[in-house]
Amino acid sequence: MEMQEQTLRAMNQALRKVLTPLVRVMIRFGFSYGTFSEIARSVFVEQAYQQLQREEQKATASAVAAVTGLSRKEVSRLANGDDAALVETEQKRNRAAQLMSGWSNDPDFSSEGLPKKLSLTGDSDSFSELVRRYGSDVTSASMLALLTRNGAVESDGTTVWLLSEAYIPMGTPIERLEILGTDVNELMTTIAHNMDAAPDQRVFQRKVSVDQLSAEDVTDFRAFSDEQSQALLETYDAWLTNRARQYSSTDDVARNEAVSVGIYFYASDHTEHSTIKNSEEGKQK
Repeated sequence: MEMQEQTLRAMNQALRKVLTPLVRVMIRFGFSYGTFSEIARSVFVEQAYQQLQREEQKATASAVAAVTGLSRKEVSRLANGDDAALVETEQKRNRAAQLMSGWSNDPDFSSEGLPKKLSLTGDSDSFSELVRRYGSDVTSASMLALLTRNGAVESDGTTVWLLSEAYIPMGTPIERLEILGTDVNELMTTIAHNMDAAPDQRVFQRKVSVDQLSAEDVTDFRAFSDEQSQALLETYDAWLTNRARQYSSTDDVARNEAVSVGIYFYASDHTEHSTIKNSEEGKQK
């Protein structure tokens, strides 16, 4: 029992560490908890089905419900890939998007399908009333600051008007978000593999770290590690390219395996306990 409690505590701590930077990114992009929860439940169901199949057990909705703690009805809905529910959840949970939708569609705040220019305060036909109706418990000042910061509205101090009918918290760098998904997935897949694999089946996963460095040390080490890391990646790339060129398009060798080697540099904020971590991680290296 004590070991189980220690394992649960360790898992809780690990999850908080994993989620902290991810949640920071989600908040920055206006991604609501409701959408995250929907995706998390969907992944739970997906992975539970796969786990049961790998263990050659009956992968039924009841079995998945028992593993995940979700209801059978919820498991069935998520297993059917109900993407519409995900969109609906986001619309319900994201208060800013909900408010802007109301501004564009509620006849009290729009005219002929176009959002009105609203006074900031007032009993009706005002921004404060719009927030009261669609912003839940968010104050009108906080909502105005949020929408202004993200370029959705402008205000002259007495009135406010909508600049865009769609709530886009910031210009989304799609490529960077794709890198976030791919690279984090590969690193965590490697770590998960090494947790379960036999010693001779584990792949390379190492890092070097040291604390109590000065800000100048951090700057110098970053320049040094950038140079060394780039050189190492170019060496890997040359090896892989050369190996791939050895095969013709007509040979009988199956070539459907993928490998990655990643290098990251981490530096804490320059606090009293500064930490540097430089790690090579990879998937099936």
